[in-house]
Amino acid sequence: MSFLQAWPVTSQSSKSEDLVFFNDITVPEKAAADFPTQFAAVLEKLEALLGGAGMSKHDLIDVKTTICDMSGPCFPHLGTFNSLWNDWATGIEVLPSMTAAQVVAFDGGVLLGLSVTASKASKKALPHGLTRTGGKAVSQKLTYLQAADVSVEPVSMVFPWSPVVQVGNITWLAGTLDSSGGCAEKQTKQTLTRIEDMLEKVGLTKAEVLHTHALVPNSLSEAECEAIKTVCQACGGSFEITRVVRTCADAKVELTCICIASQPR
Repeated sequence: MSFLQAWPVTSQSSKSEDLVFFNDITVPEKAAADFPTQFAAVLEKLEALLGGAGMSKHDLIDVKTTICDMSGPCFPHLGTFNSLWNDWATGIEVLPSMTAAQVVAFDGGVLLGLSVTASKASKKALPHGLTRTGGKAVSQKLTYLQAADVSVEPVSMVFPWSPVVQVGNITWLAGTLDSSGGCAEKQTKQTLTRIEDMLEKVGLTKAEVLHTHALVPNSLSEAECEAIKTVCQACGGSFEITRVVRTCADAKVELTCICIASQPR
């Protein structure tokens, strides 16, 4: 089984801000249980790991979520995860950023894996809409592009994460995508436009992007992946692309970014 990984921001590129990283948080002994039971066990393990580092759920900055089975219309396990996470996150003033995908084909067993970044440093308050508070009902109608059934009705999905999180001079942008259609290159350009807009709102530019990570479905050709890479590398910084079974909303590309402010904040 493969899981999304936390990207290690190093002290050579920032003041490390006492960042800690926990990868591949799973509970294999609960593999036969249903999704809510596995969720509870994984979150219990996460809290224990954070506690061992003198932290709590309030110190989470970024979460990479691997939903091991995202089959079916409207991503039932993803919707369940979002609802359960929102309840668990009640009281967190600034929710972490988040990315979710199904990485490899599901053959039974573990349904959820988490990889997280956390820090005791305080998360900054940002302009309206860029951060969210846990436990509040935040939902939006989405139309998922289904390969087998394009007539799927829009569904209401809770989004219990912050689009942008800042700690010290480091900024994390949650998984950002555009599922309105078009080729991979077009979706990438539209997604980067959204990212540039969010960066502008927090006083950053694409020149301050340290790392960009693209999630793309296995169905994309090498030529399409090269087109995505070419567009993203215009931002500078390092670039990484990971093929997955399914992205959120079946987008052809989902981008996450980490930025380092060029000026002290």
